[in-house]
Amino acid sequence: MRRVLMCMLLWGSAAGCDLGRQPTRYRIHIHCQLPDGSPVAGVQIAKTVGGKPMLTSDAQGNIFLPIEGREGQEVQFAIAQLPQALKLAEGAESRRVILKNFGVNNKQHTSDIAHEIRLRPKKETYVILVSAAQAPMLPIMANGALVAHLNSKSAAAFRTEGKPGDELKVAISAGKGAKVAGPDPQHTFVLPESTAILAWNSNLYIKPPKVWKPRIVSGVIIKKGLN
Repeated sequence: MRRVLMCMLLWGSAAGCDLGRQPTRYRIHIHCQLPDGSPVAGVQIAKTVGGKPMLTSDAQGNIFLPIEGREGQEVQFAIAQLPQALKLAEGAESRRVILKNFGVNNKQHTSDIAHEIRLRPKKETYVILVSAAQAPMLPIMANGALVAHLNSKSAAAFRTEGKPGDELKVAISAGKGAKVAGPDPQHTFVLPESTAILAWNSNLYIKPPKVWKPRIVSGVIIKKGLN
């Protein structure tokens, strides 16, 4: 731990060379939070983009980065890793902070500087393919909402957004014409970590309706027949 703190102090001091002023001890208070203000643990920062993570946010969403430098000096760090279900709500992975002396306000005689990392739940786009043995024109429901209809070939596709790890329940609203016992056919997808095409094939079979056609013999309609 002592070695890590020494690296953090050198992080800032190496960036400035103004010999006319004595370096000051700063502490960059990085707070990681969701749009509703909830803290986010597990955010890791590094010295540069792609660098080795050195500090991680705690349960209160805080990271304290000690820096030794001069007022007006620019300090850079990078967001190295985020929790899987989250993404940056604003800003880029590379961050810059300008050291400003707001006065010493703690026993360690350091000047605190605040910086926020705002995150939001990750949403990915998914394409859902649905098919049935024979059930043309029936509606497709996703989590209770109508999203598509099967075509004449008993197939359909729709696009949706969701958070990785969430469940998506897809159902074919068969109605009373279905020849499958029980409730409407349904399938539950667990959304993967990245954009994907997901498919479900149901064995739902609905017998085509009977069609009455006239029977013609020698050009004369003799009765109606059933086809």
